[in-house]
Amino acid sequence: EAGTINIDGGTASLSSGLYFGGTSEPNQPTLNIQNGATVTGSGSTIASLPGDHATLNVTGAAGSQPSSLSLFNSTVAFRGTADFNVTAGGQVDIQAEAALGGSTGADGSMLVSGVNGTMPSTVDVTGPAARIRVGISGAGSLTVENGGKVHSAGYVSVGEFGTGDGTITIGGHSGGFDAGLTADGNLYVGGGTTGAGGSGVINVNDDGYLFVSELTVYAGGEMHVDGGGTVTSTSTAVVNGG
Repeated sequence: EAGTINIDGGTASLSSGLYFGGTSEPNQPTLNIQNGATVTGSGSTIASLPGDHATLNVTGAAGSQPSSLSLFNSTVAFRGTADFNVTAGGQVDIQAEAALGGSTGADGSMLVSGVNGTMPSTVDVTGPAARIRVGISGAGSLTVENGGKVHSAGYVSVGEFGTGDGTITIGGHSGGFDAGLTADGNLYVGGGTTGAGGSGVINVNDDGYLFVSELTVYAGGEMHVDGGGTVTSTSTAVVNGG
């Protein structure tokens, strides 16, 4: 079944976390956090079951107050399909893990996009266990564009395990705001911290930037840089590692 909840300005605290989809039958829920709303929760799982198709939107601002969502962790598509869109000045803070496409058959996507050179949309993943995992055992995609900014205080993996299929695309600018992904830890493409895994693709173009501590591209990984895109690794870069 389909249903929509709008949190339109104001403040909401979800002490038990944010979970939608995942009942006994497939659901297509949508949650909109908009117009300067502030939402906090212990964690979130979006689209828990096969057949779920859930959408979470964090968008817009009221004057100088952006819409914001703060969570301990977030799984975007555990077994179903999920879209997580952070746009038009939205801000998301995650204290541990952002995971896109958790299980085989899942399909999770995140879009981080600013608009018209106003304020960039941001996703900030922090804490001692910080990590962004795109395509763990399912399909995952992260798109950062038009002044969007994504930061991980830990590592980033793309296509982590054998059935994982992950893509990160960075590019586009809006009113002087370049789009970019920064990781204080390592970036693993086509694998993860335990070694080679699935399929991973990184695209950096149109004045996008990627800044990481160490870059490892396994046999199942690809990296494409063009159109003014820049990639910086402050330590080492290993190609076809494993």
